[in-house]
Amino acid sequence: MKIKSVRLSLLSLVLLGSVTVVSCSSDDSAPYSKPPTESEPTEPGEEAEKATLDVVVKQVTESSVTFTIGAKHAVSAYYHIVDKGVEVSQKEIVEKGVKVEALEGDVTAEGLLPGKEYELYVAALNQEEVVTMTDKGIGFTTKDQVVDVSIALTEVDSTHERVLFTLTPTDAVQARYMVLEKADVADLEITAEFVLENGNNIINLKQPSNLKPKVSKPDTDYVIYAAGLSATGMTVIVSEEVRTKEVPTDPVDDGTLRFSKLNFTGDEVNKNVTYYLYFTSDEWDVTFKIAATDAKEEELKEGKYIRNSKAEINPGPGQVGKSYTILNKKTNEKDTDIDYGDIIITKQGANYKVVVDMVRLSDFKKHFKAEFNGVPVIGEPRP
Repeated sequence: MKIKSVRLSLLSLVLLGSVTVVSCSSDDSAPYSKPPTESEPTEPGEEAEKATLDVVVKQVTESSVTFTIGAKHAVSAYYHIVDKGVEVSQKEIVEKGVKVEALEGDVTAEGLLPGKEYELYVAALNQEEVVTMTDKGIGFTTKDQVVDVSIALTEVDSTHERVLFTLTPTDAVQARYMVLEKADVADLEITAEFVLENGNNIINLKQPSNLKPKVSKPDTDYVIYAAGLSATGMTVIVSEEVRTKEVPTDPVDDGTLRFSKLNFTGDEVNKNVTYYLYFTSDEWDVTFKIAATDAKEEELKEGKYIRNSKAEINPGPGQVGKSYTILNKKTNEKDTDIDYGDIIITKQGANYKVVVDMVRLSDFKKHFKAEFNGVPVIGEPRP
């Protein structure tokens, strides 16, 4: 029994000694270190293996790049895309770059501009946050944008008061234009969206439009902007500069027909009156139709009446109608070479002055002009 008691005592001492050794393996005074993720912890005193990188660009579109990344012995990785030629440091890649979700596989970066040169930088961090980065940027160029709509501005010219040009849309579901003074847009970026929202609409998109918008200043630089929208939602914008001519000191083609007889009739509907003007002389018969609002049938209303290139048969207030007559009674020839212009009516006492100024369709430098001074007569002219 004595021998058994001694053996038990020795076993107890051995067990007690074992418990003491395990308790000493923990050191509460050591600083806390967050265990590395996605990698096995290193043994004390063992240096973490440096991360390695393998990056290959696979696909480039108009607005994105897809590349394959292989980051071994890494706990995290970042990529940073910059314009070609921009120098990038390790710190910038980590701080400004995008963190990669998976350290092995494909990564797609979007939001790039079409037809532009870029450089891709990638950095990987190992367990001790030692950075490994690509030796240099990996260059790539995004594809040019495939535009399925186009706008052409041709035959750009001007007078002292108008800008002249031909606008030709192709495959557009909407097209608009604007003419702006160059000094007003020097510091602005005029976009296709702005023109499509605020510009003048093109009605016929199947053929060229010959446009002659009026501007406010002679001898001044202007910019013509034209924008188009495709059925797929793509937009395009083009521009041309033009300078208006100086005010001519002498009329290019005066040849004003002077009349001493003017008859008129008026049709009133809700104070909107359509006037028929009849200028007569021994040699000429000239008629135009104009419209005014808040007017009286028996009294010509003063004002400026505009005839556009695409005048309506029934003119609106302040407009000149599409139909007209310019007949040379001696030759029985009709003049049909009228494009756009205006008729201005002024009154002083009982006397009226009516001035017709129309631009020729065949040559915008030439005009048809007529003038009446006197008292107009109500009713159609008698034979």
